[in-house]
Amino acid sequence: MGPRRIRSFAFATAAVLAALLASPGPATAQERIRVKVAQAGRFLSFAPMDVAVGKKLFDAEGLDAEVQIVAGVVGSQGLAGGGIDIDVDASNNVLRLVDRGLPLLTVQTMVASLTMNMAVRREAIQAKGVTRQSPLEARFAALKGLTIGITTPGAASDTYTRWMLKQAGIDPLRDVRIVQIGGGDALLAAMRARQIDAFLSSPPGPDQAEFEGFGTVFIANTAGEVPGFRNFLHQIVAIKRDFGERNPEAVRRFTRGLGRAINLMIDQPEESKRVLQTFWPKIHPEVLSHGVDAMRATLPRDGWMTEEHWKGTLRVFQDLGIVTRSLETREGPVWTNRYITRTTR
Repeated sequence: MGPRRIRSFAFATAAVLAALLASPGPATAQERIRVKVAQAGRFLSFAPMDVAVGKKLFDAEGLDAEVQIVAGVVGSQGLAGGGIDIDVDASNNVLRLVDRGLPLLTVQTMVASLTMNMAVRREAIQAKGVTRQSPLEARFAALKGLTIGITTPGAASDTYTRWMLKQAGIDPLRDVRIVQIGGGDALLAAMRARQIDAFLSSPPGPDQAEFEGFGTVFIANTAGEVPGFRNFLHQIVAIKRDFGERNPEAVRRFTRGLGRAINLMIDQPEESKRVLQTFWPKIHPEVLSHGVDAMRATLPRDGWMTEEHWKGTLRVFQDLGIVTRSLETREGPVWTNRYITRTTR
């Protein structure tokens, strides 16, 4: 081989190496990974998932995330049975199974306080002389005698309503009437038709009732009004422990994509609202904007969790009987941040 050919080969080799070193990240440098994801419903408490999908943030991480919107405990049961790889779910659904000894591990959170607000029909409370600005104790007392709608028995709308009432000294069996109605649209329709007086839901339902004029956001957990729900992991990301051990990169890519979506909602709310409006085309932009603004206060950067979050969460679940044994609040046995890529700002 002559000197010219040697130099040409050397230059070509250097060019290939330079191209490899300049590769932008896992989506091009690594093999793509496919995961099956369950999402337990469509509420704004799951907004980071919508932002991640809408902005193609999972795709940018080299992750093909097949997201299924499911109801109730379907996601956590699918995770336990092996049909789902990653479950984005209400914490009560996951921790019920952890309490029974199933090897599920929480690897990220989306919100760090309860996002479900109590909407009340305006006419139902006007005669009681209580308003949104009244002390919390007076607002709880005004719920006595009302008919409260829930999605299904045992669901978060039912469970957390009963817990809030008990904390305020109100008997959910004697002092109010709790009736099953259905999902968010059904609850709104029932209040509009005066079939129910109140319901507990994440945005945009309560905000929509207020926007239309027949309801008001009476108790705002998104503003931290109920102390027990201030340090509370409402929507979490869970896996089976052995899935994480066998597929750590898949979990890291997922939490990184979702973490970027959470941070986008914190740092660029208007862009987040633009993306979310495509998922909620029937919701008035003003209602959506108000709901997102309320949600932002509950978002922890990167989806990072703390032991204080877990102490607050397990305290509520032990009161409710969802958790019947002593679970560790320290990182490791029930939850971990080890799959999260931490950012600073």
